[in-house]
Amino acid sequence: MAGKVTTSIIILTRNRAHLLTKNFDSLIKQSIKPNEIIVIDNNSVDSTPQAIKKYQKNLPIKTFKSLASGYSKLYNFGVQKASSKLLCFLDDDCVAEKNWLKSLINKHQQYPNSIIQGNAFSFPKDNLYAEIMGNHYQNWLKSNLIGKEELRFLDNKNLAIPKILIEKYGGFSQKQNLGSEDIEFGLRMRKNGIKIIFQPKAIAWHHERNNFKDFVKQHYRIAKSESRLDKNLKEDENKIGLLPKKKTLMNLQSALRSEYKYLLKKQWSKAVKLPFVYFTLLVIRILGYFKTQ
Repeated sequence: MAGKVTTSIIILTRNRAHLLTKNFDSLIKQSIKPNEIIVIDNNSVDSTPQAIKKYQKNLPIKTFKSLASGYSKLYNFGVQKASSKLLCFLDDDCVAEKNWLKSLINKHQQYPNSIIQGNAFSFPKDNLYAEIMGNHYQNWLKSNLIGKEELRFLDNKNLAIPKILIEKYGGFSQKQNLGSEDIEFGLRMRKNGIKIIFQPKAIAWHHERNNFKDFVKQHYRIAKSESRLDKNLKEDENKIGLLPKKKTLMNLQSALRSEYKYLLKKQWSKAVKLPFVYFTLLVIRILGYFKTQ
């Protein structure tokens, strides 16, 4: 029954062939095969075209080049090129577990008129920055749960959307050219009565920034994008804010647990770095958020 649902997997990529190949390896192993994989290549100059060509022998990959800037334009371009009824979004730096697509389809069949949010864990393992991001993501999920399985927000690194919803209510907003286009999209869908349902069994492993410089740059961009979103939102109750109380408290609790673990295991380097990283994270978030105010 699950196989009767037609699926298009949409992947955006740019100069990350080494990660894209791992993504493709995981899609080859899926227990249910997608009908097509739409790869939007944002003008890569590395070996991405060669990697795509290699994997087209084993995967139904359709590749399209785009010079557009901003995630919204690229995602909307991918949606236009997709022909299936269920659109599944997966970041190019994600590795999907073998029942990832099957789990999304199963939950979609249970809630055919809803958006299905998958689960994500972080790697590489034993890396301080990946551990922080992994904790933050799980805290983001928990802090945004409404009841047992409905979410307030969505994240398009691991997601399934019936194409008919995009055709009816529109795609990703180009006002969010800095990012957080998925947050705006989810809020707009919920405003129109569409539920975001969490499927914890649809697991993807997300390759995080694994060094201080890239970690800081990522959070600065996120802070700017969330600030832009808050400026564009009219309803105060939907605004993210600089430091959302519930999620911030959960992140601090995660930090204390990690610090205790590092000390207990005598991982002195991590124990010393963690407070510094969190202090830097606070400063970067404030600077980024007020940059666009």
